Amino acid sequence: EGPSVGEGGVGRWGPGEGEEAAAGHADAAGQKGLGSPWQALDEVAKLPEDWRLHPPPSDQVLKLLFAAQRLSGEDRWSCLEAFRHEPLGLWLLRGEHFAEDFASCRTEVVVPLSAFDSVSLERHEALIEALGLEGLFYALVGTDGDAVLYELRPAALQAHPGRRTLAE
Repeated sequence: EGPSVGEGGVGRWGPGEGEEAAAGHADAAGQKGLGSPWQALDEVAKLPEDWRLHPPPSDQVLKLLFAAQRLSGEDRWSCLEAFRHEPLGLWLLRGEHFAEDFASCRTEVVVPLSAFDSVSLERHEALIEALGLEGLFYALVGTDGDAVLYELRPAALQAHPGRRTLAE
């Protein structure tokens, strides 16, 4: 028993549907006692007030959930929230990401993906332009619910050698 596997290799549930299957899958993910993926997601990331009007597609809710669980388990991420980017029709995660030395932080966006999703550089550039960012994080969610985080942003290039200081 469990979710049916749909496009993108991630289970499909509708809001309030598949409560037993969702609870079983949530238990496997360490979220005992939660009745649906939406409830489990609400435990680790804030959902918008009107999320029920435009809920995440059922094939994306588990990607959001597992990516949010991965981020919430790290010290360098906080204040996670799921949000819908209307112009692109995407559900994404946003949170505060701290530098390694915790001296600074900035708001970053995470795009949850399954192993079956594809991303091109053209799509990545369209996303960063639409969101007004210089880079994005991608959470690659496996079929077992584990998520691997990748950061994609322009390289920090040095100035032309003729314009560098002697110390550089």
